[in-house]
Amino acid sequence: MKHDIFKGHLFLLTVILLSLGSSVFDGIIPAFWADLVHQIIFLGLPVVFYVFRSGKSASRTLRLNPLTPFDVTILGLVALLMQPAVYLLASFAQIIFGNQLEFLFSDLTTQPVWYLMLSIAIAPAIFEELVLRGVVLDAYRGQNLYTAVVMNGFLFGLFHMNINQFVYTFFIGVILALSVYYTNSIFAGVLIHFMNNMLSVVALKYPDSWYAKLEMWLYAIESPLDLLRFVVLGIVSFVIAFRLVNLLGRKNRKRYLHDASQVSFERIVNWPLLALCALFVVISTVLTMTLGSV
Repeated sequence: MKHDIFKGHLFLLTVILLSLGSSVFDGIIPAFWADLVHQIIFLGLPVVFYVFRSGKSASRTLRLNPLTPFDVTILGLVALLMQPAVYLLASFAQIIFGNQLEFLFSDLTTQPVWYLMLSIAIAPAIFEELVLRGVVLDAYRGQNLYTAVVMNGFLFGLFHMNINQFVYTFFIGVILALSVYYTNSIFAGVLIHFMNNMLSVVALKYPDSWYAKLEMWLYAIESPLDLLRFVVLGIVSFVIAFRLVNLLGRKNRKRYLHDASQVSFERIVNWPLLALCALFVVISTVLTMTLGSV
């Protein structure tokens, strides 16, 4: 396991740099399919190449193990009940840093719902999980559990390359990493990730649906009492999400305790991690300055 963390950080840095350089394909790939093709080429293929070159077992590295019905039930509840916490963190980031999401995804409402489900819910749930909860989380085998999941959340936040998303994707990344660790299955991350993004698509494309109306009622702030309700609901959601994930841990101890016998003393801070942080700061600053001038 020597240098596994270094390789994991370097892999993530490479994936992000490749993604940033994907503009060379502009004009070659039809704009409608560009986002989906981007995820396949710059997220999926590097994972295949990494596993092939490493000589490791793909099943073990990517945790390609099935979920139990109990797992699926708890994970579905986690995905639903963590939403107020996600909204609270997203609102907090928006107040401080502005709404970079509106700038980045302003044209999504014009796309058909099937395409949004495919490019926003299904593809990221597969390919981002293979990268973050597959290759990168595997690089932290032998580390303390809390170090591994907190760093995975931190790296998931950096992966999005803007400060607005960093705040809540850090939280989501920790939830995903814990869920994958406790079930020893990457499909735990895929399920939560898919449901989280799917709910966003539903609220965006179907503003008259019961879910969208529930969101508007829960998160509308028109008075100090509404603000108090919003904050309390977010905090309660935060606690419940972690309690449900810990329930998975208690029920699945035999599925992940084998990792406890592996101990690694590799340093976490290395030049690929510092480069990731520096790149994040530069891109976030450029985005913030760009938005400020619009």
